[in-house]
Amino acid sequence: MTYSIQFDLGKERTMITKKIMYLWITLAVGMFCMYACDQNETDADNDGIADKQDNCVYIANPDQKDMDNDGFGDVCDNCPATTFLRFPDQRDSDGDGIGDLCDNCINTKNEDQSDMNHDGIGDACTQAADLHHYRLLAKASPDECYYGMGESNIYDPEDFDAEACVSSGGKPKFNDGYIWGMTKIANHIYFGTYANAVCTNFDNAHPFDTTDIWVCERFKEDNVNPVVNSDFRPPSIHVYNTDTGHAKRLAVNEADIPILNITLGLRSAANHKGVVFLAGPSLKANKINVFAFNAETGEPLGAKVLPYNNIRKWLVVKDTLYCGVSSIQTGGAVLKWTGSMDDPFKFEIVGRHFAGGASYMCFHEGRIFVNTWPFPDMENMTRDLLLKDSKKGIEASIWMSPVIDDELDSSQADQWEKVWSVYDYDPDWLCAFMSAGGPLVSYKGWLYWSTMHIKNQAQFYLLAKGMVMCKADREYTPKGAYRATAIFRGRNFDQPLTKTIELLYGEESLDVYTAAEGWKKVSNKMDSANRKPKYGHSGFGNWANNYMWTMAVYKGKLYLGTMDDLGADLYCFPNSDSEARPVNLLGLGNMANFGIRNMVSDDEYLYMGTANHYNLSTYTAEELLWVNPELEYFMNTDNLSGLNAAGGWELIRLEAE
Repeated sequence: MTYSIQFDLGKERTMITKKIMYLWITLAVGMFCMYACDQNETDADNDGIADKQDNCVYIANPDQKDMDNDGFGDVCDNCPATTFLRFPDQRDSDGDGIGDLCDNCINTKNEDQSDMNHDGIGDACTQAADLHHYRLLAKASPDECYYGMGESNIYDPEDFDAEACVSSGGKPKFNDGYIWGMTKIANHIYFGTYANAVCTNFDNAHPFDTTDIWVCERFKEDNVNPVVNSDFRPPSIHVYNTDTGHAKRLAVNEADIPILNITLGLRSAANHKGVVFLAGPSLKANKINVFAFNAETGEPLGAKVLPYNNIRKWLVVKDTLYCGVSSIQTGGAVLKWTGSMDDPFKFEIVGRHFAGGASYMCFHEGRIFVNTWPFPDMENMTRDLLLKDSKKGIEASIWMSPVIDDELDSSQADQWEKVWSVYDYDPDWLCAFMSAGGPLVSYKGWLYWSTMHIKNQAQFYLLAKGMVMCKADREYTPKGAYRATAIFRGRNFDQPLTKTIELLYGEESLDVYTAAEGWKKVSNKMDSANRKPKYGHSGFGNWANNYMWTMAVYKGKLYLGTMDDLGADLYCFPNSDSEARPVNLLGLGNMANFGIRNMVSDDEYLYMGTANHYNLSTYTAEELLWVNPELEYFMNTDNLSGLNAAGGWELIRLEAE
């Protein structure tokens, strides 16, 4: 069966508008700055390259060779070929001569980088990893035959024939890359997907791309509807039975197929009182689409379009279900479910006016805590970057509910309190403005949380300030404006005298740009007693960990999953008194898994859903190394046997000894 997707968007438009208006005076000031601050430059190593343009200031290198194009010349780069890591750093925490970015054991010297089980963790520091066992439970299947950029490719998600595709000159394609929303009830794991996420996000920020392992076609001439990206495919819904080991795809009611066909993806999932919810943003502006199922049978209960522009996490507190949403009109909000199996789409607003969109949620110290994303209106993000005052009140922040005796109600909707802001940490207001709130979990008396940062943050920084920057400052911006995930914890949020917030992984000082001084290091904005990170640098010392995507408590330990371009990282805090330990640093056995997107646990296992944008890859790691030989610089290439690199989402089970 070949699918033909029909869209009915009417006059709605969801393309991100990026109309940046610069005043003539800004251009004039920029021209002056570019002239004035590029004069009288020094050349410390006498190689004929001025220091501000020299990619290795103190070691002569007139050829300026920079194999990985990271801004650090090869003669002074301790990771000279990190081609997949866009904004590397020169840290070497253990002093073994191997930079943290390409060191498989960051805090223990291991010059030989031995990694016999190819989990990305050097043999010198594998204690935590050795106590965990993995099993792949389910994986996306290819659903389209790809013949080339702009060709009439055949999309057939239910009856795809890989052999027929290859014999006809095509290549199997995995559109479904993310397990975007996931929930577990009894012996069933329900999850929804997101197809071609990298291709459909930030359209103007990525070029038209095709490689041997992934493709983004963007807006091709024969596109079904010019409003919808050519890479868009509807999400799919699945249920996995943990007893039988079988997964099946679920259907929605026939009347709800048009709603599913204009759902960007199903980024949100929950279950309560026998009802399973899967929800996500609509292609129609300022709408979310919510689907309900009978948890026991998997039968669809219907779908509903709600007037919000995004939905992320749900939370059950004292037998009541809540979810976080965002709205351009009212900002972030928390909804309480008041429905039933017979009438599943009834909600009541019990928290609102968070400014940023309500994202991750948890129950801690008798209250609900909500972390937010800063852009309730993504369409106007680039406009807002030009307005310094626009940062006020819409940054990533944590909001605390009133004490919950039984359940929240609408009379308490305006009683939430902001207890933390990213401006309490990052001294560069624009970098802070572009930061998002990550997962948060209550663990052993502390609230743990993290930040999230888009890879192309520097591009937006240059849109806002590039016109008034000197050349050297513009060239430094990809590094200066880049942020890896920071991890915090706090407690006693309702007690001003004993409230404590600690920085566990982050930076004591961060790059800040001002027109007067250019880029310079400035202390973070935390109080002096907690300014220095307790355990280490941002991203667990790996600058490529820009997202902390998920956290979960399992068998008394706190597990954390990241986004990392060359294989997502899994860490765990064994207790509240120790630093996090690496569990796996190469995508849980598939180096194409660049993100651990979701985690749910029970008494026996931790279940993880991955994110993967290699939509054309059917390779093993050894084959991928042949296709992309630059990957040789990232790993011990003698130990790749058995390591996968295929596209499509994966559902993985972890068991800890």
